[in-house]
Amino acid sequence: MNWIFWLSLNLFLVYVNAKFFARIYPQHGVPYQMALLSSTAHALFLTCVLAILRDKLRNWVKPGSWKESAFYVIVGLLAAAYVINSAIYCIFGFDLPLILSYFRTGGATEIVAVLAAAKISSNNTALIVGFILALPFGLWFYAVISARLSRGFFRSGSGRCLGKVAAIIALAAFLVIPLEQKLSYKYKEQETWQKEQNASLLYFPFYQPKNIQPLVPVRILPYNRMDTRAAQARSGQAAVPEEANVFLIVAETMRLSFMQPEIAPNLAAFDLENLSFTHTLTSANSTHYSWFSIYYSSYPFYWNAQRHLPDQLGSPALIAFKNAGFKIHVFTTEANQKYLGSETLYYGENGRLIDDVYADPSAYPPESDQHVIDNLRGLFKTGAPPGRNLYVIHLESTHHNYFFTKEYKHKFQPIVTDFDYFKVNYSSEYVLGMRNRYKNSLAYLDSVFGELIGTLKAAGIYEAAIIGFTGDHGEEFMEHGTLTHGSNLFAPQTEVPIIFRIPGKRGQKIDRVVAGMDMLPTLLDAVGLYDPVRPFLFGRSALRAPEPDAGQGCVLLTNGRGDLVPKQFALFNGRYKICFELEGSNPMAAKFIRFTWLYDDQDRKFIPGEGRRSDYLAFIRKEFAEGIRGIKFMELVGGI
Repeated sequence: MNWIFWLSLNLFLVYVNAKFFARIYPQHGVPYQMALLSSTAHALFLTCVLAILRDKLRNWVKPGSWKESAFYVIVGLLAAAYVINSAIYCIFGFDLPLILSYFRTGGATEIVAVLAAAKISSNNTALIVGFILALPFGLWFYAVISARLSRGFFRSGSGRCLGKVAAIIALAAFLVIPLEQKLSYKYKEQETWQKEQNASLLYFPFYQPKNIQPLVPVRILPYNRMDTRAAQARSGQAAVPEEANVFLIVAETMRLSFMQPEIAPNLAAFDLENLSFTHTLTSANSTHYSWFSIYYSSYPFYWNAQRHLPDQLGSPALIAFKNAGFKIHVFTTEANQKYLGSETLYYGENGRLIDDVYADPSAYPPESDQHVIDNLRGLFKTGAPPGRNLYVIHLESTHHNYFFTKEYKHKFQPIVTDFDYFKVNYSSEYVLGMRNRYKNSLAYLDSVFGELIGTLKAAGIYEAAIIGFTGDHGEEFMEHGTLTHGSNLFAPQTEVPIIFRIPGKRGQKIDRVVAGMDMLPTLLDAVGLYDPVRPFLFGRSALRAPEPDAGQGCVLLTNGRGDLVPKQFALFNGRYKICFELEGSNPMAAKFIRFTWLYDDQDRKFIPGEGRRSDYLAFIRKEFAEGIRGIKFMELVGGI
């Protein structure tokens, strides 16, 4: 038996675990030590089983044969997956199997689109590919050398004794696992323990963390496509002015708390001068889901269902604008148009809703953003085009890796030059460098936004223009244990600016909760097109009081996590946030929702009463009953 290899492999995995769980338990107290014990027991069990398997196959997998090499390469791939899973969870907050399941079902084209959208630098791409290839073959080479050393230290026949020792270690490790979980159930902070379970690629769940627990029976409603219903609706265009200029501006990765005058003076001034709200959130914390909620004014839950339907007609709200005689002008990038079928999904087959489009070919966001402004200037050189016009504008500079031009004087220091995907632990200094890099990119995007507003003023159309500005999602810098977005529903990832410029409504901040899927209903309302189309829009106009069937001001947040169909959600009513998930492996066939965690408006865990199940149920009935009933993709089978 190659005992040197197996011992070295376990020491390597213990080192990775020690670094990794320091992220989840930064105090290095007893819970950290318990997590390290559990992960070591899991790794020991697996490696001992593999070692025993190798020993049992010794007559078939002969030393020095290609079969032995293949065996150790497979072991190396497993080790690589273990390390990669840790890195993925440290950065994004979800695990490797989730990504692999998406790649398995998404198809090669979508895999390429997702990887391109990640905007990973060429250096990082080379390092990642090199690591994935090097670790398995490096372990194979080490296994071959260590096998010879092991045979030199041990006489023939002693391998059987080592095999028995490996079996005893495997059994002992397996018995440790449920014991540690039993203690975790009693003594660990349960939400953190849940993170520990989710983060571990290899985990035998004998016990599950305690959460709110109540199960509520529901029925998932079939999808009734919205684009065909929009095409059949009357336009109501008589109420629309003959001359109208409407702008929908969607900026990438806009974290609301960073939109301060010292970082983004133009956006901060635009917010103060126009119509804003006390609570503004994205409907989903990942790009494709958020775009769907904005363009379709629908739940991200239906994104996958809609995009696979034949004869796509496009965004229901854009159809309403089109039917009312609006010309639709799109300023974006080629990558955005291609991203997961966006052009067809949002603008119909062959871009049927678009009158003219500028899709910038540049993969460098600051360059594409500047080209947007240059093309707007060209369009408005002699004033706005006559008639009714809708302009859809995407700005990209704040996309990860947080871009700004070389000439731009970045005032927030220090910054990191590139994202490091190989850290198991991100130091506070490194995170500060990432935050500052994001601030500089936001400051650059703000300067572009200032140019955009200046262009409209120079064309003489700003005063009468109707403008909606938002971001697709926020961004986290380790406030809740992850970087970037798409992993949780806390404020850094979900709070985005939502601002409307509507003539006659200046400098108002309204006390209500507004979400991304309310963007286009509000713009439709501002031009008098809302009432005919509101029956098939799940979002609601922010210009009107909350409607009873919309959950009395609750908004639904969706956790992307890379799922094709999301299963994790939260309801936020301005005071509290309750998280829940659809039970079962297939969200479209879920029979229950399970409430998991409850927070206040500052994302602090909230325990009603004495924390009994009855206390939680009473609180849910009081604060969220109408909000739950207002979720249009499911209906309650019984009461709450």
